[in-house]
Amino acid sequence: MSSITPRKLRIGVVGNDRVVAALSGWGADAGREVSVDPVAPTDLPGGFDPEEIDGVVVDERAAGVDAAAVAGRADDHPSGVPTAVLTDGWDGSRVADALASGVSTALPDTLLDDDPDALARRIVSMATAADDRDPVVDRERRSVLFDNNPDPVVRIRFEGGDPIVRRVNAAFEEVFGFPAEAVVGDSLVETLVPESDRSGHSRLRDSVQRGEPLEREATRLTADGPREFLFRVIHVAATPDPETGTEAYVWYTDVTDQKRRERLVQRLHESTDRIQNADTERAVCAATAEAAESVLGLAAPACWLATDADRLRPVAGDASAWGPDGTDDPVTFAPDTRAYTAYDEGTLTPVGADAAPADADASGGVFVPLGDHGVLGAGTAGADGVDDTTAGAARILARHAAIALDRVAKQRALRESERRFRLIAERIDEVIFLSEPDFSEVFYVNDAYEDVWGEPVERLYENPRSFADAIDPRDRASFETEFAAMLDDIDRGDPDDRYEFEYRIRPAPDESRWVRATGYPVTLPSGNARFVGIVEDVTERRELEAAYRGIFESVSDGLVVHDPETGEIRDANDRFCEMHGYDREELTGETVDVVTGPGYTYERAAERIRAAREEGPQLFEWQNCGVDGEVFPVEVHLSVVEIRGEERVLASVRDISERRRTERRLGEVLDRIDEAVYITPADNLSTAARGPDYLSSGYEEIWGQPLDTLRERYENGFFDTLRPEDRDEYRAFVESVVEDVATGTAADSYDIEYRIERPDGEVRWVRSEYYPIEWGSGPPRIVIVSRDVTERKRTRRNLRMIAERVDEAIYMSSPDKREVYYASPSFEELWDLPIERVYEDPQSFIDRVHPDDRGWFREEYDRIRADLTQPDRTPQDTYELEYRVRHPDGTVRWISVRGYPVFDGAGGVDRWIAVNRDVTDRKARERRIASFDDATEDLTTADSATEAAETAVEAARTTLGLSTVGAFLYDDDAGVLRPEALAGALDAAEVEPIGSDGGRLWDAFAAGTATAPADGGRRPGADTPDGDGGSSPLSTLETWRAIPLGTHGVLAVGSAEGDFASGTVQTAHVLAATLEAALAHLRGQQQVADRERELRTQTERAERLDRIARLTRQVEAAITDATTPGEVEQAVCDRLADSGPYDLAWLGGAEVGSDRLTPRAVSGASEAYVDAMSLRSGDSGADPHPAVEAWRTDEVRAVGSLVGGGPSGEWRQHALSAGYQSVCAVPLTYDGVTHGVLTVGTDAPNSFGERERETLSQLGTSIANALAAIERRRALESDETVELEFRGSGESLPFARAAAAAGCRVSLQRAVAAQDGPVSVYFRFGGDADAPDDVPEVARRTLPGSVEVVDDDAGVVEARTDEWFGAPLAEYGGMIREAVAAPGTTTITVEVPGETDVRSFVERLQDLAPSLELVARRQHGEQDRTPAELAGTLRETLTDRQVEVIRTALSAGYFEWPREHDSSQVASRLDITQPTFNKHLRIVERKTFELLFGDDG
Repeated sequence: MSSITPRKLRIGVVGNDRVVAALSGWGADAGREVSVDPVAPTDLPGGFDPEEIDGVVVDERAAGVDAAAVAGRADDHPSGVPTAVLTDGWDGSRVADALASGVSTALPDTLLDDDPDALARRIVSMATAADDRDPVVDRERRSVLFDNNPDPVVRIRFEGGDPIVRRVNAAFEEVFGFPAEAVVGDSLVETLVPESDRSGHSRLRDSVQRGEPLEREATRLTADGPREFLFRVIHVAATPDPETGTEAYVWYTDVTDQKRRERLVQRLHESTDRIQNADTERAVCAATAEAAESVLGLAAPACWLATDADRLRPVAGDASAWGPDGTDDPVTFAPDTRAYTAYDEGTLTPVGADAAPADADASGGVFVPLGDHGVLGAGTAGADGVDDTTAGAARILARHAAIALDRVAKQRALRESERRFRLIAERIDEVIFLSEPDFSEVFYVNDAYEDVWGEPVERLYENPRSFADAIDPRDRASFETEFAAMLDDIDRGDPDDRYEFEYRIRPAPDESRWVRATGYPVTLPSGNARFVGIVEDVTERRELEAAYRGIFESVSDGLVVHDPETGEIRDANDRFCEMHGYDREELTGETVDVVTGPGYTYERAAERIRAAREEGPQLFEWQNCGVDGEVFPVEVHLSVVEIRGEERVLASVRDISERRRTERRLGEVLDRIDEAVYITPADNLSTAARGPDYLSSGYEEIWGQPLDTLRERYENGFFDTLRPEDRDEYRAFVESVVEDVATGTAADSYDIEYRIERPDGEVRWVRSEYYPIEWGSGPPRIVIVSRDVTERKRTRRNLRMIAERVDEAIYMSSPDKREVYYASPSFEELWDLPIERVYEDPQSFIDRVHPDDRGWFREEYDRIRADLTQPDRTPQDTYELEYRVRHPDGTVRWISVRGYPVFDGAGGVDRWIAVNRDVTDRKARERRIASFDDATEDLTTADSATEAAETAVEAARTTLGLSTVGAFLYDDDAGVLRPEALAGALDAAEVEPIGSDGGRLWDAFAAGTATAPADGGRRPGADTPDGDGGSSPLSTLETWRAIPLGTHGVLAVGSAEGDFASGTVQTAHVLAATLEAALAHLRGQQQVADRERELRTQTERAERLDRIARLTRQVEAAITDATTPGEVEQAVCDRLADSGPYDLAWLGGAEVGSDRLTPRAVSGASEAYVDAMSLRSGDSGADPHPAVEAWRTDEVRAVGSLVGGGPSGEWRQHALSAGYQSVCAVPLTYDGVTHGVLTVGTDAPNSFGERERETLSQLGTSIANALAAIERRRALESDETVELEFRGSGESLPFARAAAAAGCRVSLQRAVAAQDGPVSVYFRFGGDADAPDDVPEVARRTLPGSVEVVDDDAGVVEARTDEWFGAPLAEYGGMIREAVAAPGTTTITVEVPGETDVRSFVERLQDLAPSLELVARRQHGEQDRTPAELAGTLRETLTDRQVEVIRTALSAGYFEWPREHDSSQVASRLDITQPTFNKHLRIVERKTFELLFGDDG
């Protein structure tokens, strides 16, 4: 007898992950594998296939779960899903309510903590019972389960209404203690049911006899006495007929120990209330010890708790019983004891008699850890400890005790924390409070409230909002607004981490205080919101801030406070705002970058801030920027300070612009220290009685001797080095300076030039500048800077000599132009004005300025004089003017003047120098160039290269006076320079295009550089270095230039009579550049035009594609509404031709047996137009119509231009004469079947680009799909059918290859399509003869998919495959009536609806099997009622599942006699139960007979 493995149980769990965990590990020891799925309440029962789910567990406490509703929905399902409900504890009323709601069983949720294995066992038992109630297992399986079942099983048969024992298994004998021979043949009731229960047993007996499922817990008799069992009745056969007799199995599960354990756990839970309500460790331990003794029956129970000294100290219970005999002292356990090991390792530890309590009647003991708190110890009756039930209960008790001890410890810590909090709160000055967020109730406030508010705390408890009464009226409105906003945040559930309020209170009418309140919203574990806050008196801080503000605003420097990390300005005083031109409100919130100059970034400032943190305050210079953009220097004193508890940067900023100006002036002095610098008291200057305070080394270099030597050598020291003719003047100068200093009227500086004589006799000019300065507390000093100006004097003399010899007129005057220092002789020639008059009247020359220029000239003259003389204006480095002067004789000259201010040592203008030049000739050239520009302006408007060349040649001839000019432009196609415009000698000659051997003209073009005669000569033939004599266009010219025009060509200019005039060559280059630019512009315009034309073409194409796309959508919408192929075809043509963009649209195809393409729908022309072309699919000409090619190749074909070259068919002339120039044909193909061809035409050439052809191809597929769908629908609706018979070798079909390989006949039996999976195709090998022996091997080698032998004797095999040759035919409504293959010959008979396109069907079949040919065609009318029609009608009434069931049964030989496979085997193959299979079978049989024999059949 074979063994059958029970199928896996599938259990859904609603609302409790711990149940999932408990069931997930189940199965290995139980002999039944379990699959657990979490289930949403709304998924039952629809979310599970009732054939697949065996039970549901529902936690009634889970959120959103209505256990009664879930159980009701599961119980109402036709398959009846058993349901278990987890109730809240052992509450009997809850269990009763659950059972009353229709659940299968109710279990307390405490089993999850106490005995999860028992919970899992009960759930699996419920699901197993439900599984076994359904008789889906066959006789063999029941026999195996009966004999091998570890639980007692009794087979009974009702005889005369009494259940008689027919058989018992070995487990029955072992558990009940009755031998088989003692009970077989006796009444089960008389044998096992206690006398007290027999009176009510008749109702159960009648229920079992009627075949009703039964599962019940009851007391049954055993040889050792009564025990509790869970029994289930599994029927073999049920009948109410007493003579037939009901047979059933009664399956017993001994639940005596389980029930005992459940009762023990229930009592234990009832006793834990005292443990959980205990408020001290001792009380918890006492309650635990009492429960161990009274509930668990353990001896001398006691509890020990761990100490910091690694000891377990006794706390409660009979701890003294655990000591040595004769002692009453409680025992303390050390780390080396068994009790400490149990605590340390956290495991239940049994002990023997040697460690058991001595005073108790115990043979052993057990230690159970109390979490991390200690252990529970107790004595046991057995030397090996406690049984499993008691051990499990002891663990539960210990777990409850540990939880209670955790709670006590937390409460103790909380009380200690509260004690410390109150101790601190009552000793600090700040007010601390705890309240409701809206202050509707105050839970705590410390005594500091009375000190700050001046009223007792009792008033605040009585009226929590009374604190607000003391708020100063000035702040009350703002406080209430901020307080209301905080409450809104809390009500929305989105409060900030903290809230701050700062306001004034008035504890007394004459007293005002500032307070700062900081509150923190908190949520308690209970979910209630609270508000914890602290209030501090900040009056002193506010007063300090006011003082700080006064100081802040009163300092003379600008002060700014900003964030050290972001640079955000938090405050700035008025001086800082004034310095930068901002209001305080404009600066606050901005970053300091708004006031710093370019390049002075905050990154650089951050380095200074870091230094201030590490080294202390920093002093440095910076660049700031005002609101007007003016950048100015500042000195910054930067510190990092703490303001209101936050780190801030305080910067003191001082504007040092004036200091910088002073330093710049001093720098001008210090820049001269490489000269002789002499510093001495002012009163020592005229006598030189003592030495200077400072003397630079430059002194010795200028005077040729040290000062000490000079004073020793000369009696009067320095004064004796002066030239005699300068000595008196110098002394007078020095004395005047000393007097000015003494009287306090000294100027900023003085200067004098004089001559000295060095020891070697050399005379040198010296310029000394005197700067009086204050010198601290001493007398004023004079800083004398002396420099050797001998070279400058010599240079000035030389310049005067040069000025008198150059054409330019040099003019030097005072800045105000009132005194002329010098005027060169050329001045008289330029202005025709005597030089003496210029000296006498410096502005007399203005009378010579041309009247037309005199007005603006005088304005400029006055502006320059103001720049030079007014201190608030800055002179330019250079001034330039050009104007006309008119001589008395009427001659007009153009003057160009360039003027330069000369600065003195103090930065002022010392004199004015002007250089005047006669530019009359240049102006004449400019006029000629202007005329030339006017003449060549037309180049920029030329419309062609030829027009530009002609314009340039004409300009050269008329404005430059060139006698010979030629423009040669490059021809890209011919690769030569073509003469485009010629004048003079070139025009008279016959000039041919110039190629690469064209001499110097080509060289200039190729090299891109201008060329001239090779020897620079002026002779004819200079352009013939290669010996071509006079063949060159330039050979007759005296002189010439060939100037390249970039890549456009060459401009040649020349003269046959002499050299070029001055400037002509330069102007010719300008002309060439202008012509080159014009040609480049024309080329660019042409390129732009080409690009615009291309863009227009692309735009038009895109717009056309967009119109086509919209048209395609319209066509697809139109064909969706059509109901016949003709409507679809005509709608397509009308849409395409009537609304554009096409002028012609026709759709046609070749009928069966004909190769002529005939139109079925035409728009834009008549059908006669298409018929006249006589298009045939077999046309083999050189120029077939695109429709013929599309039909033949199944590809889109287009002709862009019907006028193009190449072969020309008659259809072209026909189309052209009708006005069409482009034609495109699109095959209408779907799933390999061509339903026709669509042809469109336009009256424009090249209308069908690649994108448009792709769009039309997609449209063709949509049309073909619509036609195919209509054909399928009409085929299914047709009352007539056509039977088609095909015959041929069929070598491409797998079953034909199988026939050839097996050497026998192979026939198709049937095909079964699974609801969601592969197709099962059944073939029979051998026909009426016996199948060959190698059928399995041949079938697996030749047939597709996975192959199994169904009937070895009959040669029937099953091939499971995703594809088979009948599937494509079904799309046409085809039904294969017969498919038989013999070696070399295959015959297939197919029945299709009368409306089917036979030609398309034949083509489709021949695509699958090209060797098959249509040999017969038979028509069936409505009266024939073909099997296909009957099958189709029946198929419509059946569900997919029912079709799958009946086909599987048919293929498995269920309907053969004798049956090849019984119902249980077929159900197993379908993975369903036997009753479900029988139900489906009966439904199919009923519907089939109704179809055959009903009123309409």
